[in-house]
Amino acid sequence: PEELAFEAEVEYNGGFHLAIDVDLVFGKSAYLFVKLSRVVGRLRFVLTRVPFTHWFFSFVEDPLIDFEVRSQFEGRPMPQLTSIIVNQLKKIIKRKHTLPSYKIRFKPFFPFQTSPGFEEDEEEQIHIQQWALTEGRLKVTLLECSRLLIFGSYDREANIHCTLELSSGVWEEKQRSSIKT
Repeated sequence: PEELAFEAEVEYNGGFHLAIDVDLVFGKSAYLFVKLSRVVGRLRFVLTRVPFTHWFFSFVEDPLIDFEVRSQFEGRPMPQLTSIIVNQLKKIIKRKHTLPSYKIRFKPFFPFQTSPGFEEDEEEQIHIQQWALTEGRLKVTLLECSRLLIFGSYDREANIHCTLELSSGVWEEKQRSSIKT
């Protein structure tokens, strides 16, 4: 099949937590503790080949989430900050992990695989057009992004997440067609 999908009712009561203790400039200190006390909801897990091999999981509807958050500045509790953090965490989960939104993932289900007949002592060569590539790291810097509508990004910095694919296919730029009226 092109797609395999599962849905399950999940309940997590594990108590995952994160604590950050920061020494700020001028001798000030801040502390933040966030604990995921409980998550209950219907989760959809999908393995698919369309439009390329990937997988994702996402809640079918808004999950019930309980956080325990404590924040302090100079030893004094900051209840306003605590409330803002809880609301932002819930908003992020709704925006990124509740259908129709989801994050496309590859690992660990689709690791790099060698070609059939590949010998251990041979060195595999990957080619892009006629150029042979070697194993290493590739750093990509976005120089310009135009005609991408992200609300609120004009007066502040915005993060853009993208996927880069190396392929032997030739890049073809589609020409604009004229609109006849």
